[in-house]
Amino acid sequence: MKSEEGHTLKRRNLLRSILLFIFAFIFGYTIKKEGENIVFESVDSSMTNRKDGKLVADEIKALKGQLAEKGLQISTIRKSKLYATDFGIVGDGKTDDTKAIDNLINTALTYKLHDTKLNNNYMGTIEILFPAGRFVYRGKNLFYAATNRTAGLKISGSGRYVTSFLYKPLTKGNYMFYNNDKLLGLTFEDMSFYGNIDNSFMLSNSSGGAQNYIFNRVTWNNWDKVIDLKGDNTNSEMTWYSCNFNGTIKKGLYSGIKNTSDQFLNYNFFACNYEVQEGDFIDMSKGGNINIYGGSFIHIGKNGGTFFKLNNNIHARSVQRFICSGGRFEHRVPNSKLLDCSWGGGNVNFLSCSTTANEDGSMDKSTRVVFRPGNTGMPIIKFDGCTLGGVHEYWYSINSFSNPQSVVYDSCHLWTVKEGKTYSDFIKYIDDSSYPNSGSKPRIRFINCKNEDWRQLSDSDYGFESTNIGLTNKKIVSVKNSRGEMVNRLDSKTEGIESIVLPIGAIITKILVFTPANAVTSGNTVKWTIETQEAKPTVLAIVSGIYKDGINFSKELFHICDTEDKRNIRVRASTEVDQNNKKGFILIEYIG
Repeated sequence: MKSEEGHTLKRRNLLRSILLFIFAFIFGYTIKKEGENIVFESVDSSMTNRKDGKLVADEIKALKGQLAEKGLQISTIRKSKLYATDFGIVGDGKTDDTKAIDNLINTALTYKLHDTKLNNNYMGTIEILFPAGRFVYRGKNLFYAATNRTAGLKISGSGRYVTSFLYKPLTKGNYMFYNNDKLLGLTFEDMSFYGNIDNSFMLSNSSGGAQNYIFNRVTWNNWDKVIDLKGDNTNSEMTWYSCNFNGTIKKGLYSGIKNTSDQFLNYNFFACNYEVQEGDFIDMSKGGNINIYGGSFIHIGKNGGTFFKLNNNIHARSVQRFICSGGRFEHRVPNSKLLDCSWGGGNVNFLSCSTTANEDGSMDKSTRVVFRPGNTGMPIIKFDGCTLGGVHEYWYSINSFSNPQSVVYDSCHLWTVKEGKTYSDFIKYIDDSSYPNSGSKPRIRFINCKNEDWRQLSDSDYGFESTNIGLTNKKIVSVKNSRGEMVNRLDSKTEGIESIVLPIGAIITKILVFTPANAVTSGNTVKWTIETQEAKPTVLAIVSGIYKDGINFSKELFHICDTEDKRNIRVRASTEVDQNNKKGFILIEYIG
């Protein structure tokens, strides 16, 4: 008797299992058993219809009732992934996938949980997966259907260029995505978006909601704007990893003047490449905290553009910070700029960047950097360990003098300052004042820099003499021959000569010559002449004495190196300086 009942129960369980698997197959469910319960994993049933128009939710409800009568229970668990192919998306590069993509995205937007213990936002629960393919989309404003502020949505492809979207709307001025302050914690990865320069990728409108986006290995090609920021708060915490911008990208990250806010902050780019025909990579009319780490930046077409535009003068405190570390820039055309900054405060830093790949011939006359803060101060500006070409412009106005300034080039290679050229070929001061009396120019400090003329010194407080309170300090240069010895004769009939070129505008304040007694054995009466290289040289000092007895010479003076010939200084050793001497010094002290 027990054996017959056991066989009957097994047959009933088998029949039930078969029916459940058939049900799951028809409606896109997977099932598993947890104890005595049957667990369905599904897409959101409230959004899914059968072919006859009936909601799957109603079918599940009826099935639950029938199974409950038999002592069974079904618990519905939300699926963690939505597959594009399950929504009829083709991806052959020809078929219009617009309706299927709309349905997919709108379905994903319904996947959210509300846990008020965490915060008032809903929590997203879904990842959208696109396979390899080229998906044609002609609609607009994806994401706009979102109804609740929700954190968390991920859209993944199979790889850059492997999964591609072709945006082909029938009209101009559209956005493919429009986040109207509802979604935060968005992630896009492993896909490419091909647009046209009449339409934009995403409008992000925020009043405290839209924020915190991550783009991993995403490529954009031919867009008006990639990310257009609007709203009165947030739109912050956005990060790009190994992303590409190609074709024509008029604006990469953009914040205009109207309907925007200084509360837009914290944008990070890691190993991204902006290699375009033309366009501006970052154009922010409000403030921002912007970090660029590595990457390649190239303007190819004749119209060029500006890689970084930091617009407008007055911003809230702590929202004016920019750093670019390890970037490589190719200015292939004269109209290509590295930076155009109007900030009146904050700080702007370039660390170990290179801008000289194409700075040959007349290209080194092109303006690459512009600071024009208007009638106020400037940000703290520093170029550290960079190789720099072209011209850097510093604009000043009538009240510039009243604002402290800090501009430093530290350990940089100044490519523009070649033989026969000066700082005035690299730095251009531009009077931005319409008043009769011009303002005070900013002092620019060069520390441990080098240029293309090995004789020309680059340590300078350039422009100190033209600013209101021109802070400078003394610098001392030691002049020796190529073997590190005191300048000596070439032979018994020929004097020895070593030349240096001081910064234009430098002021020589002292000449010191010293050699200890018995540093040499020569009893000759020796002489060194320190003079300019003017047509009629200005003699700065003549130093003489018996060589073996030692020399201790000091002379104070005030020689302004305000012309090319006056800043070219030479040291002449008489023919009596007949022995090598590594213990002696010829020192020239200058300020400026």
